[in-house]
Amino acid sequence: MPAKLVIGRIGLLGAVKGWGEVEAMRRITTAGILLAGIVYLAWLALVTPEIEFLRPSWQGEWIVHPHTPIAMFSAPVCPDAVFERQVVVTSPPSTPAVSISALRGFRLDVNQVRRVATQTAPSWKRTVRLDLGPYLVAGTNVLRVTVSGHDGPPALLVEGPPGIRTDTNWTVRLAGAGPVQAVVAGKAEPLGWNAQGALGRDPRHRLFGWLIAIYVALVAYALIPVRFRPCRPASATPGQDPGVLPAPPSPRTAPHEFRALLCFFRHHGACLAMLSIVAVAQYRNTAVYPYSRSPFDVDGHVDYVRLAAEKARVPMATDGWEMFQPPAYYFTAAAVYRLSGGRAAEPRSLKAVQVFTTTCGLLTLVMALGLLYLVFPDRPLPRTLGFAAVAFLPVHFYMDPMITNEVFAGAMIAGALLVAIWALRSANPSWLRVTAAALACGLALLSKYSALFLVLAVGIWLGLRALGRLRNLRAWGVLLCFAAGVLLTCGWYYQRNVAAYGKVFIGNWDYASGFHYEQPPGYRTAGFYARFGAVLFDNPERSRWASFWDGQYGSLWADSHEAFLRAGDAKTDLLVATILWLALLPTAACVLGFGMAVASLLRRRWDDPLLILVLTTFLSLVGTLAFTMEVPTFSTIKAFFLLGLISPAAVFAGLGLEAMVGRLGRLRWTVYASLAALAILVLHVYQFVP
Repeated sequence: MPAKLVIGRIGLLGAVKGWGEVEAMRRITTAGILLAGIVYLAWLALVTPEIEFLRPSWQGEWIVHPHTPIAMFSAPVCPDAVFERQVVVTSPPSTPAVSISALRGFRLDVNQVRRVATQTAPSWKRTVRLDLGPYLVAGTNVLRVTVSGHDGPPALLVEGPPGIRTDTNWTVRLAGAGPVQAVVAGKAEPLGWNAQGALGRDPRHRLFGWLIAIYVALVAYALIPVRFRPCRPASATPGQDPGVLPAPPSPRTAPHEFRALLCFFRHHGACLAMLSIVAVAQYRNTAVYPYSRSPFDVDGHVDYVRLAAEKARVPMATDGWEMFQPPAYYFTAAAVYRLSGGRAAEPRSLKAVQVFTTTCGLLTLVMALGLLYLVFPDRPLPRTLGFAAVAFLPVHFYMDPMITNEVFAGAMIAGALLVAIWALRSANPSWLRVTAAALACGLALLSKYSALFLVLAVGIWLGLRALGRLRNLRAWGVLLCFAAGVLLTCGWYYQRNVAAYGKVFIGNWDYASGFHYEQPPGYRTAGFYARFGAVLFDNPERSRWASFWDGQYGSLWADSHEAFLRAGDAKTDLLVATILWLALLPTAACVLGFGMAVASLLRRRWDDPLLILVLTTFLSLVGTLAFTMEVPTFSTIKAFFLLGLISPAAVFAGLGLEAMVGRLGRLRWTVYASLAALAILVLHVYQFVP
């Protein structure tokens, strides 16, 4: 064996502290995938010129016009902006070096000297560095930077000495308007509605503040592992962290039918009761909710259903606003539409499509419950708590009555995830099971592009298995069979996209679709992806502007797009704000459970179905972050783009809540009470009133 190979193997084994070489490589590969996602996002943000991301800077602020008009469907998107600043110097510095960046492209004029520096749109992410010394004079100097608004809202960054760098001392003017003070991008643009949340406007806000502080302290206390506490809860045993509870023994066979019934309800009754309650509430809402009230492109979805029902062909992306979507939902809904009478029987036939969509939303919960039973077969506590965390999500209540493919796609992805884990969890699955997993994943890809992340997660799992058994041809055959099955199921559709548009995934935000749109803000900043908390203090509608995480949280636990609730009702706003605060517990538990799953995979349980859940969640988040950077508008900040993650969220929430209950000891009742109060409030608030 070559010396370099021997040394490399010894170094690897030493680095992983005794782990087997194959297991170490698997763990290193898994960690590498997580790192690759972060690197990919950084590459998009800092290098790719098509992504309108304003890089962070320590020597200046990106500035914009406070009221930049944006043309939604035409070009130029915005008028050019002229940024100006007067700089007074007693004697010109010898080397006043500055760096200039602008979204997208600029021309710098200093005093009477025009075109001191320029930059075109394709290279706008490359900083232009220059020395202003030859252009400055003693006295007052005028720096004027004209920034193009052809493809998006103009933004400017000048890095350099404090008297020159961009800040709110600059002015900006648009064509035909006077100068106004520039504002910092992503922080100071006015949004057009009251920022203060309902709890802050209520005269009892001081009382609410104390209650919230106590609740947050309780959640924080439940997140602290027992080993880091000065004193343990009464239920904790020395040397054991009750956050990871051993599986209880299987229940004994009851000698009496009544006892058997009690045992059944103890293990399954809570989940079945929650599912039944949610189903009744959902179908009641669907019966009275008019499909036309939806703000989420309902006309485009209805046109697609009608076309599928009447012409029975898969449209091209150029045929309509929502025609770029994969066809599975629309052709299934078209069958329901035709059976209910079609266009001649509207609106009854469209109401039937609404009922079908609601049923799909409930199937998502059924699939999540099935996954919980698969992951926790003998552990009713995490199963029940995990299901309680996702069953009463407001996003279900305001999305399920609509005519949209998002709900159907969530059910298909959840179903494919359940089938894939069930079929492939054994080391040597049968070919029939592999085929079933491939078919389920292929059908999910025919319902929504985001199913790609599930397919990638399953493929990575099978690939790592095969790498661990290089000489096992069957392991490689399973991987190839899965890939071939997915391609045979949905490859025809995506190959058609490549042939017609030159790309696999096409959307109405692409010029190639024949459509394109621009909305505020038109750019993203690092702060937009780093902040969280505004949704807890401001109106939920502001959350889609505040940050990515605020927007996701606000549209998951509230109707931030005003698709269901009537805006302006003080009582409803107060209850919605309360829901947002109570939701901190299941959200924190879900994050904790995700961390526990990652730690478990990296330390001891690599070849586990948790890997599919972790990778699907991580890749979906990376894909969503990339999409919101590619299309930097407020309308892309929607939690229902991640409805396919309801099942993994249930598992992670179950893990996290089980750990929190164990860590709280005698205070565990507060977790149950919080979840119960959250469910009751959601059921009360999200009853649609015509």
